[in-house]
Amino acid sequence: MALVSKNRPGWGTLGRPIKIYANHFIIEVPKQGSFYHYDVEMEILRDKSEPEGDVDGKKPAKTPAPSGKPDPKLKRGAERTPGRISKELKRKAMRAFLDANPGGFLNGNRPVFDGEKNLYAMKTFKIADGDSKSAEIVIPRDADGSETRVRVTVKPCKPLTTSWSALHDVIDKKTKEVPIEVFQCINTVFREAALATGNKIAAGRSFFWRDNTAMSLGGGREAWPGFYSSARPCQWKITLNLDVANTAFYEKQHVLDFLCKVLNMRQCPTQLNDTQRRLFEKELRTLKVEVKHSGGLRRVRVAAVSKNSAKTQKFEQDGKQITVADYFKKQYKIVLKYPDLPLVEVGTKKNFLPMEICEVAAGQKVMKKLTEEQTAIMVKNCAKPAPERQARVQKIRDEIMNYDTSGALKEFGITVDKRMKMIDNARVLPMPVMGMGHATKNDAKGIAPEVQEISVKTMDGTWTSAGRYFDPKNLDNWVVIDLDQDRRLPLDFFLDEFIATGKQRGMRIAQPQLDGSIDPRDITTAIKNIQMSYKKQNKTVDLIMIIMRVRGPAYADIKKAGDVLYGVPTQVVLGKNIARSAEKGKGPMNQLASNILLKVNAKLGGAHSKVMDLGKNKTLFGSFTDKPTIVFGADVTHPSPGEGMNKPSIAAVVASYNVFFTKYSARVRAQGHREEMMTTLKDMVVELMIEFKVKCGGREPQRIIFYRDGVSEGQYQQVMLDELRAIQAACITLCPGQDYKPPITYIIVGKRHHTRLFTADPRDAVGKAGNVPPGTITDRAICHFSEFDWFLCSHYGIQGTSRPAHYNVLYDDSNYQADQIQMFSYYLTYCYARCARSVSIPAPAYYAHLAAFRARHHMEEAGDTQSTNSSGDSGPNVVEINKKIKVHDDMHSKMYFA
Repeated sequence: MALVSKNRPGWGTLGRPIKIYANHFIIEVPKQGSFYHYDVEMEILRDKSEPEGDVDGKKPAKTPAPSGKPDPKLKRGAERTPGRISKELKRKAMRAFLDANPGGFLNGNRPVFDGEKNLYAMKTFKIADGDSKSAEIVIPRDADGSETRVRVTVKPCKPLTTSWSALHDVIDKKTKEVPIEVFQCINTVFREAALATGNKIAAGRSFFWRDNTAMSLGGGREAWPGFYSSARPCQWKITLNLDVANTAFYEKQHVLDFLCKVLNMRQCPTQLNDTQRRLFEKELRTLKVEVKHSGGLRRVRVAAVSKNSAKTQKFEQDGKQITVADYFKKQYKIVLKYPDLPLVEVGTKKNFLPMEICEVAAGQKVMKKLTEEQTAIMVKNCAKPAPERQARVQKIRDEIMNYDTSGALKEFGITVDKRMKMIDNARVLPMPVMGMGHATKNDAKGIAPEVQEISVKTMDGTWTSAGRYFDPKNLDNWVVIDLDQDRRLPLDFFLDEFIATGKQRGMRIAQPQLDGSIDPRDITTAIKNIQMSYKKQNKTVDLIMIIMRVRGPAYADIKKAGDVLYGVPTQVVLGKNIARSAEKGKGPMNQLASNILLKVNAKLGGAHSKVMDLGKNKTLFGSFTDKPTIVFGADVTHPSPGEGMNKPSIAAVVASYNVFFTKYSARVRAQGHREEMMTTLKDMVVELMIEFKVKCGGREPQRIIFYRDGVSEGQYQQVMLDELRAIQAACITLCPGQDYKPPITYIIVGKRHHTRLFTADPRDAVGKAGNVPPGTITDRAICHFSEFDWFLCSHYGIQGTSRPAHYNVLYDDSNYQADQIQMFSYYLTYCYARCARSVSIPAPAYYAHLAAFRARHHMEEAGDTQSTNSSGDSGPNVVEINKKIKVHDDMHSKMYFA
């Protein structure tokens, strides 16, 4: 794996020292010798007349097909036909193959299998070079009563051997090329060790099991405990990143019970309307269900929920038309209780099953997005204080896995340290000084506005926002639409507090026009009429505030109307929050008003504060502020795995246009389904740099800093190369024929990792959750041996264990020193408009994330409950979708996403 990152220019030095633990355990591997790599091929053995089964390769259930012919029985004759094989079946087949040990080829080895195509061993097999070892394996009958015959073939890879010394050459800095095959082998050994202990289900590099701690999430889903493990190249050593994990699985349940939970019904319905059918299909599609009507237990995969019921679906049998309901009564003596419910369509041959004979199989991971309620339950129950999480990780190492006695690790000569890695040279970066307040006199004389310096609390990274904003904006023409329409709601109390608090912040807020007669279904028309009404008066609508009880389907309509169709800033306020604050008194209502004002002021083009140090500390930050500098944030959000192929990924890019890096413009584009590379980055960068030029006195950016979120480590090289070229091409387009080559710094910032930091001294911990203090940083020990990366926990962890952000500088024309870019990145976490506290990643990266998700609301149509699409979909219509999500021209320079 070629390293593309910029070499580390040195170590960071700023900040007070702190000792911390990281959930990494040092791994020792053999320093001499080699391991052997073999390729595995598997194929299901079928008779010519046998139809293909599901992904387990098992016999399809004997259910009626549209042709009326029941599925034929499997015959013992063997003819090989291609078939998809699940990882579960592959592991069973490999275990049986190794137990059989045909011809004694193992040669005393205890190899490990990755569940796909790779088999690793510490000694060579008895297989001649260029030859292979093959055997037909019959998988023993398991819980579903099936029997599967698989041909397993093992042959040597080229090269066959890999030396352990290749890994030590990297650690000893003799080479920069990480031997990826060594890490594949090590991770396969740990995978084998995990699956050998108990009944665990593998999901990537995580492993889960069901025990008495499993908790219901509602909707037929439940959370299972588990852990994550991955070997990583770090400084001087290889470490095992070990972490607690939780994820959602479907409960083992009757399909009718599942139906009631999904549709939130107490009793099973006798029939479904089409909206209900599509909603349930979205949840049930691709799941495996078990059926027992034909004697034995069979497991089949759901393809769809039919529009037809057992009463209406007919097929031909013995030359006559028969309904599915009559077929089950005649063939299996089963009288259906719910013949008017839609049928479940299973397999690839469109076989139909009544819901009432199906049960959702156990052990199926939820691939679709959790609801807000389910996410809240998961967070509440799984978010543990840092000391508790640290203890649980240690328990996984010592008791659940007990690596000291693992046969797989002993076979390969791998050991794991008994304690987490201590980092005794971590640091807590100094807090910035924030600036608030705004001059109320002498502005006309050209005197610079007075700024009040505000200290940041070292414990939680917050500062008071009770004074005047640094850049307050006014609300002269605004409208409040009350969709809640609850007479008991103390709306006047909230609005009075909102106006009074705004005055304290330096905002002039007039009394709003109030409308409480609008139907939520007509909200788009209402926003249009308000805009037209003010336009006729030669006025501009500053803001439309919408009060709604909960965040329902109308939310997407509001944002689409305001952001895309009519160019009007909108602010949604939940009625339940107003009611809750009113019950607690004036203080909580003031806090609610303050929080809303932060968002509103940003949407109007203002800023509540600025980082004073960026302008004052020329030694540290002069190379960021000495000439026009543009800071970009970029992110790509993807549809959840359960959504259809016609759902696009959304790329979003934001860019600063002021010297304090507090104001941003955004651009969004749709692209291919789950496509990570930003295919239209050049165009977005050009547009944003033109806007920067307009706002900044006609000068092009003289320096570019680009923060990229959402990139996995395996994509670093390709994403950086493609996107760096796009940024460079944008510069050429902006100034054709000129030698315009501003220095570019390209930084990956991500939180999709499993590294956690814990204080070594409990006295250093902050808050009820006992987390590391805001500003805790390490670029030692657990970081890469040569890449310019660091872990920074910039925020205060209110609930659960804080997740640090991982930064990696992949490209840097400006040749920043570690302290410079680390401090700049840290101080950008204080520039976030929606709160007066530091956040977990730099503000521009956060804004790109918000802009991308806002574009998803712009795509939504009212009442959109479409089912997931079949695999035959050709992909999203990007051209049409980009028309839907194109933000109104009046919103381009506004932070509508705040």
